[in-house]
Amino acid sequence: QWFVADCRQQLPALSLALMALLLAMAANIGAGSMTAGFRQTFSDWLEQRLSAELYISPQNPAQARQLQDWLARQDVAAVLPNWQVALSIKGWPADLYGVIDHPTYRQHWPLLEALGDAPWDQLATQDTLMLSEQLARRLKLHLGDRLDMATPQGQWSPQLIGIYADYGNPKGHLLVNAAHLLQHWPTLTPNRFNLYLAPAAIPALLKTLQEDIAIDDSRIVDQTRLKGWSNQVFERTFAATAALNSLTLGVAGVALFISLLTQSQSRLGQLAPLWAMGVTRRQLMLLNLGQTWLLALLTLVLAVPLGLALAWCLNTVINVQAFGWRLPMRVFPWQLAQLLGLAMLATLLASAWPLFKLYRTQP
Repeated sequence: QWFVADCRQQLPALSLALMALLLAMAANIGAGSMTAGFRQTFSDWLEQRLSAELYISPQNPAQARQLQDWLARQDVAAVLPNWQVALSIKGWPADLYGVIDHPTYRQHWPLLEALGDAPWDQLATQDTLMLSEQLARRLKLHLGDRLDMATPQGQWSPQLIGIYADYGNPKGHLLVNAAHLLQHWPTLTPNRFNLYLAPAAIPALLKTLQEDIAIDDSRIVDQTRLKGWSNQVFERTFAATAALNSLTLGVAGVALFISLLTQSQSRLGQLAPLWAMGVTRRQLMLLNLGQTWLLALLTLVLAVPLGLALAWCLNTVINVQAFGWRLPMRVFPWQLAQLLGLAMLATLLASAWPLFKLYRTQP
Protein backbone atom coordinates (compact mmCIF):
# COMPACT_ATOMS: atom_id res chain seq x y z
CA GLN A 1 0.00 0.00 0.00
CA TRP A 2 2.84 2.38 0.81
CA PHE A 3 4.54 1.57 -2.53
CA VAL A 4 1.45 2.54 -4.56
CA ALA A 5 0.49 5.51 -2.35
CA ASP A 6 4.04 6.90 -2.50
CA CYS A 7 4.00 6.56 -6.31
CA ARG A 8 0.84 8.69 -6.39
CA GLN A 9 2.42 11.17 -4.00
CA GLN A 10 5.47 11.61 -6.32
CA LEU A 11 3.44 12.28 -9.46
CA PRO A 12 3.07 16.09 -9.07
CA ALA A 13 6.83 16.51 -8.75
CA LEU A 14 7.63 14.14 -11.63
CA SER A 15 4.75 15.03 -13.99
CA LEU A 16 6.77 17.49 -16.13
CA ALA A 17 9.68 15.05 -16.56
CA LEU A 18 7.31 12.16 -17.35
CA MET A 19 5.53 14.35 -19.92
CA ALA A 20 8.91 15.05 -21.56
CA LEU A 21 9.54 11.30 -21.65
CA LEU A 22 6.08 10.71 -23.13
CA LEU A 23 6.57 13.27 -25.90
CA ALA A 24 10.11 12.09 -26.65
CA MET A 25 9.01 8.48 -26.97
CA ALA A 26 5.96 9.37 -29.08
CA ALA A 27 8.14 11.49 -31.41
CA ASN A 28 10.71 8.70 -31.68
CA ILE A 29 8.07 6.06 -32.42
CA GLY A 30 6.35 8.28 -35.00
CA ALA A 31 9.50 9.41 -36.81
CA GLY A 32 11.13 5.98 -36.48
CA SER A 33 8.10 4.17 -37.91
CA MET A 34 7.89 6.61 -40.80
CA THR A 35 11.63 6.31 -41.54
CA ALA A 36 11.74 2.52 -41.26
CA GLY A 37 8.56 2.25 -43.32
CA PHE A 38 10.02 4.54 -45.98
CA ARG A 39 13.24 2.50 -46.02
CA GLN A 40 11.38 -0.78 -46.55
CA THR A 41 8.93 0.72 -49.06
CA PHE A 42 11.79 2.41 -50.94
CA SER A 43 13.81 -0.83 -51.09
CA ASP A 44 10.81 -2.80 -52.36
CA TRP A 45 10.09 -0.07 -54.91
CA LEU A 46 13.70 -0.08 -56.15
CA GLU A 47 13.62 -3.86 -56.54
CA GLN A 48 10.47 -3.57 -58.63
CA ARG A 49 11.36 -0.56 -60.77
CA LEU A 50 15.09 -1.23 -61.29
CA SER A 51 14.62 -4.74 -62.61
CA ALA A 52 16.84 -4.50 -65.72
CA GLU A 53 20.50 -5.54 -65.48
CA LEU A 54 21.83 -2.71 -67.67
CA TYR A 55 20.72 0.83 -68.59
CA ILE A 56 22.15 2.58 -71.67
CA SER A 57 21.42 6.25 -72.52
CA PRO A 58 22.44 7.37 -76.05
CA GLN A 59 24.08 10.76 -76.50
CA ASN A 60 22.00 11.97 -79.46
CA PRO A 61 19.19 10.83 -81.80
CA ALA A 62 21.62 9.42 -84.39
CA GLN A 63 23.32 7.28 -81.77
CA ALA A 64 19.91 6.19 -80.43
CA ARG A 65 18.90 4.84 -83.87
CA GLN A 66 22.28 3.15 -84.28
CA LEU A 67 22.03 1.61 -80.81
CA GLN A 68 18.49 0.40 -81.45
CA ASP A 69 19.58 -1.44 -84.62
CA TRP A 70 22.68 -2.84 -82.88
CA LEU A 71 20.74 -4.17 -79.87
CA ALA A 72 18.25 -5.93 -82.16
CA ARG A 73 21.12 -8.13 -83.39
CA GLN A 74 22.47 -9.04 -79.92
CA ASP A 75 21.69 -12.11 -77.85
CA VAL A 76 19.75 -10.30 -75.11
CA ALA A 77 16.71 -11.65 -73.26
CA ALA A 78 14.79 -8.38 -73.65
CA VAL A 79 15.43 -4.81 -74.76
CA LEU A 80 12.95 -2.21 -73.50
CA PRO A 81 13.45 1.19 -75.14
CA ASN A 82 12.05 4.30 -73.43
CA TRP A 83 10.97 7.51 -75.13
CA GLN A 84 10.80 10.70 -73.02
CA VAL A 85 9.17 14.11 -73.52
CA ALA A 86 9.42 17.02 -71.05
CA LEU A 87 6.06 18.74 -70.52
CA SER A 88 4.42 21.42 -68.42
CA ILE A 89 0.93 20.36 -67.39
CA LYS A 90 -1.13 23.15 -65.80
CA GLY A 91 2.08 24.77 -64.56
CA TRP A 92 3.61 21.54 -63.19
CA PRO A 93 6.83 20.17 -64.77
CA ALA A 94 6.43 16.57 -65.85
CA ASP A 95 8.08 13.86 -67.94
CA LEU A 96 6.02 11.80 -70.38
CA TYR A 97 7.45 8.33 -71.06
CA GLY A 98 6.57 5.97 -73.87
CA VAL A 99 7.04 2.22 -73.29
CA ILE A 100 6.45 -0.87 -75.37
CA ASP A 101 3.98 -3.60 -74.41
CA HIS A 102 6.02 -6.18 -72.47
CA PRO A 103 5.29 -8.59 -69.55
CA THR A 104 8.05 -6.94 -67.47
CA TYR A 105 5.86 -3.92 -66.76
CA ARG A 106 3.02 -6.11 -65.53
CA GLN A 107 5.40 -7.96 -63.20
CA HIS A 108 7.53 -5.08 -61.89
CA TRP A 109 5.36 -1.97 -62.05
CA PRO A 110 2.72 -2.21 -59.29
CA LEU A 111 -0.27 0.12 -59.49
CA LEU A 112 -1.92 1.86 -56.53
CA GLU A 113 -5.19 2.21 -58.44
CA ALA A 114 -6.32 0.79 -61.76
CA LEU A 115 -9.36 1.06 -64.01
CA GLY A 116 -10.54 -2.41 -65.01
CA ASP A 117 -8.91 -5.80 -64.67
CA ALA A 118 -6.28 -5.44 -67.43
CA PRO A 119 -4.88 -1.88 -67.31
CA TRP A 120 -1.65 -2.78 -69.14
CA ASP A 121 -3.63 -4.27 -72.04
CA GLN A 122 -5.65 -1.05 -72.19
CA LEU A 123 -2.45 1.00 -72.19
CA ALA A 124 -1.15 -0.99 -75.17
CA THR A 125 -4.31 -0.92 -77.29
CA GLN A 126 -6.36 2.13 -76.27
CA ASP A 127 -5.81 5.88 -76.05
CA THR A 128 -4.93 5.80 -72.34
CA LEU A 129 -2.21 6.78 -69.87
CA MET A 130 -0.99 6.15 -66.33
CA LEU A 131 0.57 8.72 -64.05
CA SER A 132 2.32 9.11 -60.70
CA GLU A 133 0.44 9.56 -57.45
CA GLN A 134 1.79 13.05 -56.75
CA LEU A 135 0.80 14.35 -60.19
CA ALA A 136 -2.68 12.87 -59.84
CA ARG A 137 -3.08 14.64 -56.48
CA ARG A 138 -1.76 17.96 -57.81
CA LEU A 139 -4.06 17.90 -60.84
CA LYS A 140 -6.96 16.39 -58.81
CA LEU A 141 -7.41 13.64 -61.39
CA HIS A 142 -9.29 10.38 -60.82
CA LEU A 143 -9.52 7.13 -62.75
CA GLY A 144 -11.54 7.60 -65.91
CA ASP A 145 -10.70 11.32 -66.27
CA ARG A 146 -9.04 12.66 -69.42
CA LEU A 147 -5.86 14.74 -69.34
CA ASP A 148 -5.34 17.43 -71.99
CA MET A 149 -1.78 17.72 -73.36
CA ALA A 150 -0.42 19.98 -76.10
CA THR A 151 1.61 18.10 -78.75
CA PRO A 152 3.19 19.04 -82.11
CA GLN A 153 0.28 17.26 -83.80
CA GLY A 154 -2.38 19.10 -81.77
CA GLN A 155 -4.32 18.51 -78.57
CA TRP A 156 -4.15 15.00 -77.05
CA SER A 157 -6.59 13.84 -74.33
CA PRO A 158 -5.89 10.25 -73.25
CA GLN A 159 -7.93 8.62 -70.47
CA LEU A 160 -6.40 7.95 -67.04
CA ILE A 161 -6.50 4.20 -66.26
CA GLY A 162 -3.78 3.76 -63.62
CA ILE A 163 -1.98 5.54 -60.76
CA TYR A 164 1.41 4.32 -59.47
CA ALA A 165 3.89 5.32 -56.76
CA ASP A 166 6.93 7.37 -57.77
CA TYR A 167 8.69 8.13 -54.48
CA GLY A 168 11.03 11.10 -54.26
CA ASN A 169 10.53 12.40 -57.80
CA PRO A 170 9.97 16.20 -57.72
CA LYS A 171 8.49 16.09 -61.24
CA GLY A 172 5.30 14.53 -62.46
CA HIS A 173 5.64 11.17 -64.22
CA LEU A 174 3.35 9.93 -67.01
CA LEU A 175 3.33 6.63 -68.86
CA VAL A 176 1.81 5.92 -72.31
CA ASN A 177 2.31 3.31 -74.98
CA ALA A 178 5.22 4.14 -77.29
CA ALA A 179 3.11 3.73 -80.44
CA HIS A 180 0.62 6.35 -79.23
CA LEU A 181 3.44 8.68 -78.15
CA LEU A 182 5.14 8.50 -81.57
CA GLN A 183 1.88 9.42 -83.28
CA HIS A 184 2.10 12.82 -81.59
CA TRP A 185 5.94 13.15 -81.58
CA PRO A 186 6.90 11.27 -84.80
CA THR A 187 10.57 12.37 -84.81
CA LEU A 188 11.27 11.20 -81.25
CA THR A 189 14.02 8.63 -80.61
CA PRO A 190 14.59 6.48 -77.49
CA ASN A 191 16.44 8.20 -74.66
CA ARG A 192 17.23 4.98 -72.76
CA PHE A 193 17.43 1.24 -73.31
CA ASN A 194 16.74 -1.20 -70.46
CA LEU A 195 18.54 -4.49 -71.09
CA TYR A 196 17.61 -7.82 -69.50
CA LEU A 197 20.41 -10.39 -69.71
CA ALA A 198 22.42 -12.75 -67.54
CA PRO A 199 24.91 -10.86 -65.29
CA ALA A 200 27.74 -13.08 -66.57
CA ALA A 201 27.09 -11.86 -70.12
CA ILE A 202 27.39 -8.15 -69.27
CA PRO A 203 31.23 -7.81 -69.67
CA ALA A 204 31.21 -9.39 -73.14
CA LEU A 205 28.28 -7.25 -74.25
CA LEU A 206 29.95 -4.06 -73.01
CA LYS A 207 33.18 -4.96 -74.77
CA THR A 208 31.35 -5.51 -78.06
CA LEU A 209 29.37 -2.30 -77.52
CA GLN A 210 32.54 -0.25 -77.04
CA GLU A 211 34.06 -1.75 -80.20
CA ASP A 212 31.00 -1.20 -82.40
CA ILE A 213 29.54 2.05 -81.01
CA ALA A 214 31.53 4.94 -79.52
CA ILE A 215 29.45 5.57 -76.42
CA ASP A 216 30.67 7.26 -73.25
CA ASP A 217 31.05 5.03 -70.16
CA SER A 218 29.03 7.48 -68.07
CA ARG A 219 25.97 6.62 -70.18
CA ILE A 220 26.12 2.93 -69.23
CA VAL A 221 24.90 2.05 -65.74
CA ASP A 222 24.37 -1.42 -64.29
CA GLN A 223 21.63 -2.29 -61.82
CA THR A 224 23.97 -2.87 -58.85
CA ARG A 225 25.61 0.57 -59.11
CA LEU A 226 22.28 2.33 -59.61
CA LYS A 227 20.75 0.69 -56.53
CA GLY A 228 23.92 1.42 -54.54
CA TRP A 229 23.76 5.14 -55.40
CA SER A 230 20.06 5.31 -54.53
CA ASN A 231 20.55 3.59 -51.16
CA GLN A 232 23.53 5.82 -50.28
CA VAL A 233 21.48 8.95 -50.92
CA PHE A 234 18.64 7.54 -48.82
CA GLU A 235 20.87 6.61 -45.88
CA ARG A 236 22.51 10.06 -45.86
CA THR A 237 19.12 11.73 -45.99
CA PHE A 238 17.89 9.94 -42.86
CA ALA A 239 21.19 9.70 -40.96
CA ALA A 240 19.96 12.41 -38.56
CA THR A 241 17.01 10.31 -37.38
CA ALA A 242 19.09 8.09 -35.08
CA ALA A 243 20.84 11.15 -33.61
CA LEU A 244 17.46 12.83 -33.09
CA ASN A 245 16.16 9.78 -31.22
CA SER A 246 19.17 9.83 -28.88
CA LEU A 247 18.91 13.60 -28.38
CA THR A 248 15.21 13.63 -27.45
CA LEU A 249 15.60 10.68 -25.09
CA GLY A 250 18.64 12.38 -23.58
CA VAL A 251 16.67 15.58 -22.95
CA ALA A 252 13.87 13.58 -21.32
CA GLY A 253 16.43 11.69 -19.22
CA VAL A 254 18.02 14.95 -18.02
CA ALA A 255 14.59 16.33 -17.07
CA LEU A 256 13.83 13.15 -15.12
CA PHE A 257 17.27 13.25 -13.45
CA ILE A 258 16.77 16.86 -12.28
CA SER A 259 13.29 16.07 -10.93
CA LEU A 260 14.50 12.99 -9.03
CA LEU A 261 17.53 14.84 -7.69
CA THR A 262 15.39 17.79 -6.55
CA GLN A 263 12.94 15.67 -4.57
CA SER A 264 15.52 13.21 -3.21
CA GLN A 265 16.31 15.46 -0.22
CA SER A 266 12.68 16.37 0.53
CA ARG A 267 11.68 12.68 0.59
CA LEU A 268 14.16 11.73 3.32
CA GLY A 269 11.60 12.66 5.99
CA GLN A 270 9.08 10.25 4.44
CA LEU A 271 11.59 7.40 4.16
CA ALA A 272 13.02 7.79 7.67
CA PRO A 273 10.08 6.04 9.46
CA LEU A 274 10.46 3.05 7.13
CA TRP A 275 14.18 2.88 7.93
CA ALA A 276 13.37 3.13 11.63
CA MET A 277 10.95 0.20 11.27
CA GLY A 278 13.77 -1.99 9.96
CA VAL A 279 13.73 -1.45 6.18
CA THR A 280 17.36 -1.27 5.07
CA ARG A 281 18.73 1.48 2.88
CA ARG A 282 19.36 -1.08 0.12
CA GLN A 283 15.70 -2.13 0.24
CA LEU A 284 14.62 1.52 0.19
CA MET A 285 16.83 2.13 -2.82
CA LEU A 286 15.29 -0.83 -4.70
CA LEU A 287 11.77 0.30 -3.75
CA ASN A 288 12.50 3.80 -5.11
CA LEU A 289 13.92 2.34 -8.32
CA GLY A 290 10.81 0.17 -8.70
CA GLN A 291 8.59 3.22 -8.26
CA THR A 292 10.50 5.21 -10.87
CA TRP A 293 10.39 2.30 -13.33
CA LEU A 294 6.67 1.76 -12.71
CA LEU A 295 5.88 5.41 -13.46
CA ALA A 296 8.16 5.34 -16.53
CA LEU A 297 6.59 2.10 -17.77
CA LEU A 298 3.06 3.51 -17.45
CA THR A 299 4.24 6.58 -19.37
CA LEU A 300 5.72 4.41 -22.14
CA VAL A 301 2.51 2.37 -22.39
CA LEU A 302 0.69 5.64 -23.13
CA ALA A 303 3.44 6.75 -25.53
CA VAL A 304 3.09 3.75 -27.88
CA PRO A 305 -0.46 4.48 -29.20
CA LEU A 306 0.36 8.20 -29.32
CA GLY A 307 3.51 7.46 -31.35
CA LEU A 308 1.64 5.18 -33.76
CA ALA A 309 -1.01 7.88 -34.22
CA LEU A 310 1.79 10.35 -34.98
CA ALA A 311 3.29 7.90 -37.52
CA TRP A 312 -0.11 7.59 -39.23
CA CYS A 313 -0.40 11.38 -39.34
CA LEU A 314 3.11 11.75 -40.81
CA ASN A 315 2.47 9.09 -43.48
CA THR A 316 -1.04 10.00 -44.57
CA VAL A 317 -1.32 13.75 -43.91
CA ILE A 318 2.07 15.50 -43.60
CA ASN A 319 3.79 13.44 -46.31
CA VAL A 320 0.93 13.99 -48.75
CA GLN A 321 0.94 17.75 -48.10
CA ALA A 322 4.74 18.00 -48.39
CA PHE A 323 5.55 15.61 -51.24
CA GLY A 324 2.26 14.58 -52.83
CA TRP A 325 2.58 10.84 -52.14
CA ARG A 326 1.42 8.65 -49.29
CA LEU A 327 3.47 6.01 -47.50
CA PRO A 328 1.87 2.75 -46.36
CA MET A 329 1.48 2.47 -42.58
CA ARG A 330 3.88 -0.12 -41.17
CA VAL A 331 4.47 -1.20 -37.56
CA PHE A 332 7.85 -2.61 -36.50
CA PRO A 333 7.60 -4.50 -33.15
CA TRP A 334 11.38 -4.93 -32.83
CA GLN A 335 11.91 -1.19 -33.26
CA LEU A 336 9.27 -0.49 -30.59
CA ALA A 337 11.01 -2.94 -28.23
CA GLN A 338 14.38 -1.22 -28.83
CA LEU A 339 12.93 2.23 -28.11
CA LEU A 340 11.22 0.98 -24.95
CA GLY A 341 14.51 -0.59 -23.82
CA LEU A 342 16.38 2.68 -24.46
CA ALA A 343 13.76 4.63 -22.52
CA MET A 344 14.02 2.28 -19.55
CA LEU A 345 17.82 2.55 -19.71
CA ALA A 346 17.55 6.35 -19.73
CA THR A 347 15.25 6.13 -16.68
CA LEU A 348 17.77 3.92 -14.88
CA LEU A 349 20.63 6.32 -15.61
CA ALA A 350 18.53 9.30 -14.52
CA SER A 351 17.72 7.68 -11.17
CA ALA A 352 21.20 6.20 -10.54
CA TRP A 353 22.79 9.20 -8.79
CA PRO A 354 19.78 10.08 -6.53
CA LEU A 355 19.54 6.39 -5.50
CA PHE A 356 23.27 6.22 -4.85
CA LYS A 357 22.99 9.33 -2.63
CA LEU A 358 20.13 7.64 -0.73
CA TYR A 359 22.21 4.50 -0.29
CA ARG A 360 25.14 6.51 1.09
CA THR A 361 23.00 8.67 3.43
CA GLN A 362 23.98 8.31 7.06
CA PRO A 363 21.38 7.61 9.80
